Amino acid sequence: MPNPDDEWEKWGRSDPYYGVTTSSEYLGQHLSDKNWNEFFQSGVELTKVVFPIIEKHFRENWTPKVAVDFGCGVGRLAIPLAKRCQRVIGIDVSEAMLRETRANAEKTGTANIEFIKGDDGLTLLSKPFDYFQSFHVFQHIPVTRGMRILQQLVTHLQPEGVGIVHVPFLDSANRSHKMINWMQANMPFIHGVVNILKRRPWGWPVMQMNVYSVNALLAMLSANGCSNVYIETICYGRFQSAVLYFQKKNVDKSSIY
Repeated sequence: MPNPDDEWEKWGRSDPYYGVTTSSEYLGQHLSDKNWNEFFQSGVELTKVVFPIIEKHFRENWTPKVAVDFGCGVGRLAIPLAKRCQRVIGIDVSEAMLRETRANAEKTGTANIEFIKGDDGLTLLSKPFDYFQSFHVFQHIPVTRGMRILQQLVTHLQPEGVGIVHVPFLDSANRSHKMINWMQANMPFIHGVVNILKRRPWGWPVMQMNVYSVNALLAMLSANGCSNVYIETICYGRFQSAVLYFQKKNVDKSSIY
């Protein structure tokens, strides 16, 4: 199986903006000013959506002190997030993506943001944080590995802190389509053949799509003190996805019966 971290490094070097959105207008490393502005405006609009939900269900008039954007890519969400938080930490496994997002932060004059390379143990994440978010990221991580990483994020979240994670939970593709997708993700030769048939370069990177169990996510959150959960569902193409908003509480286990 191709290493997903290596594949994301390829996306970061060749098509970092397309790798984030898979929209054809963002193909190519260098975007027109119009496409660049549209790309980042989509991040601004998403940020405008999520914070009213947080304020309605968890914390009113809240300004996070330290926020984490896990899988920050080129900074589409991390940069607008920095306008709402005291400090932001962007995490990504791709050094090429991080180089691009640092340039974007400098271009936008965003100074209260730093970027670190991610690993499964979040070993470079030394600062405590009271908010984290991850959109369109965990679907590209194998489920067992993704659950471990998400648990690390929840463990490091401070009490009363809030987290948001987006994951697909249902793939409506038929069995044959799913089999072809599995072969592409696990058999590089098959992926290369499909690339040629679609008039792409042979080495066009693999983009895994994985489906998570909402039940397993809820069980993990509950076990780590996040029993206050709000869920919205959305549809992207053939995938039904869940966006889970949750707050971490101090739990006195002796009071549970």
